[in-house]
Amino acid sequence: MSAITRDPVRTSLAVTGTVFAHYAMPDFVKSKFLRFIGKTAVNSALVAWTASHSSEELGQAGEQLQEFLDSADAETLKSTAGIAAGATLGTTVIAVAGEKWLYRRAEKKRAEGKHLAHTKQALVLAVLTGAVTYAAEMVDA
Repeated sequence: MSAITRDPVRTSLAVTGTVFAHYAMPDFVKSKFLRFIGKTAVNSALVAWTASHSSEELGQAGEQLQEFLDSADAETLKSTAGIAAGATLGTTVIAVAGEKWLYRRAEKKRAEGKHLAHTKQALVLAVLTGAVTYAAEMVDA
């Protein structure tokens, strides 16, 4: 159990707000550079908040990683690094493709005259993400 009591409602609200702000931003900030800065700030705040509320779990994960590294042979380390690199590359490609698709979809709707196209999409994504986060937090509780 962590030193800070985890609250599933607060956690899901933090994630929901971050997802909403991230995906709705193009409707309110026209400059690509300023959107980059805004999204970086919003996502960094969530990472910092999560780390501050998960410090004990992060410490335990670090200890488990160190135990693995100390006990694994060279072949195991090579295969683990390959799997991790492949998984990272795969999820990055999927995430970038998904982000581009979502942005283009909303831009197409905006071009069709739909008002707040990114915001409407952001609302759906935020609610779904918040629900999944809440469910995951309840399982961990």
